[in-house]
Amino acid sequence: MIEKLTVAVWSLLTLLVLGFLALLLVVGLSRIGYPYELEWMEGGSLQNVQRVVGGESIYVEPSIDFVPFLYTPLYYYLAAPLLWLLGNGFIALRLLSLLATLATLLLIHRVIRGEGGSHRSGLIAAGIYAACFELGGAWLDIGRVDSLMVALLLAGLLLLRHATTSRQAILAGAILALGFFTKQTVLVAVAPVLAWQLLSRRRLGLACLGSFAGLLVISTLLMNQLSSGWYSYYVFELPRQHAIAREYLLGFWWRDLLRPLPIMVLMTAAGVGLLWRDTDHEERNYRSGFFLALLGGCLAASWFSRLHSGGYDNVLLPAYLAVALLGGICIAIAERDSCSWRWTVPAGVCLQLAMLIYLPAKHVPSQQDRQDGDRIVQRLRDAEGEVLVPYHGYLAVMAGKHGNAHHMAVADVMRGSDPARWDELKKQFVTAISEQRYSLILMTVKNWFREEMASSYHQVSPLFEGDDNTNFQPVAGKPP
Repeated sequence: MIEKLTVAVWSLLTLLVLGFLALLLVVGLSRIGYPYELEWMEGGSLQNVQRVVGGESIYVEPSIDFVPFLYTPLYYYLAAPLLWLLGNGFIALRLLSLLATLATLLLIHRVIRGEGGSHRSGLIAAGIYAACFELGGAWLDIGRVDSLMVALLLAGLLLLRHATTSRQAILAGAILALGFFTKQTVLVAVAPVLAWQLLSRRRLGLACLGSFAGLLVISTLLMNQLSSGWYSYYVFELPRQHAIAREYLLGFWWRDLLRPLPIMVLMTAAGVGLLWRDTDHEERNYRSGFFLALLGGCLAASWFSRLHSGGYDNVLLPAYLAVALLGGICIAIAERDSCSWRWTVPAGVCLQLAMLIYLPAKHVPSQQDRQDGDRIVQRLRDAEGEVLVPYHGYLAVMAGKHGNAHHMAVADVMRGSDPARWDELKKQFVTAISEQRYSLILMTVKNWFREEMASSYHQVSPLFEGDDNTNFQPVAGKPP
């Protein structure tokens, strides 16, 4: 009876996992060709890539025309040749992110297999990460930096875990440096792992640390030289000037982890414990410490990013990666066990996955959204002279006009601790508005330079007839 129950539970879990993997692929392919933003900062990412394609620097003095996001640039450089090949739209960015996510899923499977798990347990661990799609902001396939960062982080950590020579450790450090060159979060995630490596395997740890730190220093010096110092301003200085979102000091642990993933959090803790218990493994101490450091680093990376004011659910992806890995190890060990764990663990995971089921249609733009977007672009195209679209400057480019700085990047400067820098940028906007430099300013929020706009422009019509600007909203991310 127990054997039949065990087979049934594992079969159900496998079906659920395959379902979540299929859901991710269906959603990703269904919206990869959508010509407008899936998330309200995705257009800003496209503008960064367009600058690379055009031979322009990303890190420049803040202006009304362009302000970069606070990320390192590798994602934009990798997307640039794809943009040249696939056309001047979002397909290139989303394809890069989707391929990075698929690589992450394969790497998760490889991690579990490398720790003695079966193909099935590796597939389940990958499926757990895919099931966090909605929890992570429906982010895994959109044109933002996070999916590539996660893939490079996991690739570097996996290589370091199994490194036996200095050359392999150096390569692991180089891959982790590429992860940092995609998003700075990697620095927090790898710090505990590198510390453990130095304590347990000093020669390999020094080789990895030397490669990682050396490339960070070289890339920073080079980028600063090429950008006249603006690289460090955006990548290091400005993020430190922003306020802390204090509600996430404890809220991260409850709202982002324990409440949505109670069973997987238990599985993660059990995975750490089971690694320590495995006295027969020849690398027991090193392996246990490595994965504990990995867990701590990924949780810290997501927590610190959540504490940065303005952070959204995408910052949780490293934490969900760690949960999938350690939970997957627990599942792999339970699969080999002959006691009640063999069916209670997969039953618990089934229950957890049932809590994560989502409707894919919710994350795919409608035909009406596409039509509304076409109508907006045509309206911008028909306008005489230049136009300004503060939150969606890419729309102006689609209409054959000059683009403008994304307001989120502008707000990053505004929220900094250097009022002179903001006053200088604000003056550009106030002057452009007072001089009526733009024939049309397309507003998506009501509080954007409200007083200046009221004295120089008048509202001709709402963005959409008969509604309060609820149409054409991005399906992912926090709306402005």
